[in-house]
Amino acid sequence: MSETVNLRDPNAADKADALYRQMIDAAAESGEHKTISNRDPRHAGYLMQTFFGCAKERVRIYTTQLARQIDSEHVYASPELIEKASALLAKPDSHVSIIVQGDLDVDKGMEAMDHPLIAALSHAGAHLRVSQYTAERQFGDFAVMDETAYRAEVDGDRATAIANFGDPEFAAMLAELFDSMETSDHCRQIVP
Repeated sequence: MSETVNLRDPNAADKADALYRQMIDAAAESGEHKTISNRDPRHAGYLMQTFFGCAKERVRIYTTQLARQIDSEHVYASPELIEKASALLAKPDSHVSIIVQGDLDVDKGMEAMDHPLIAALSHAGAHLRVSQYTAERQFGDFAVMDETAYRAEVDGDRATAIANFGDPEFAAMLAELFDSMETSDHCRQIVP
């Protein structure tokens, strides 16, 4: 993008968000092999929303807790993301698989089905699987769309991530890693 944002402008954050969303939409449409920075919680939420909206068959998510909000920004609990994820599961032969490394982000005393995304998806289609991974954490959060696009944290301490809509080799590698985790003895299903 060649457009710039004047940081002294009181609407700079909104303009920067709009430019970022345009860049994500263009990358998703073109499938271009382009690495995109994805650190801001708003941007992570929009990227995941785009994954669900563009996926033809499957989205895989490996995450620390499936955060509903980060820094007061909706991530996995935004109505737009839930709507697009539900639409994906309404497609025949579609799947959403989620592996949570830690405790699922729900209020104390609540269950997995109380998470807004899981609750909505459990009603949207039969092809939802949510599991908890109990082995020691080896890498940062990642997500894979149809083995063609991915988002991967490169620095879990600061949630710095990259995304790419046109690197099927790396996306397939992450999908294979996810599938091996999901079928390992360290993974227990918490939502069938």
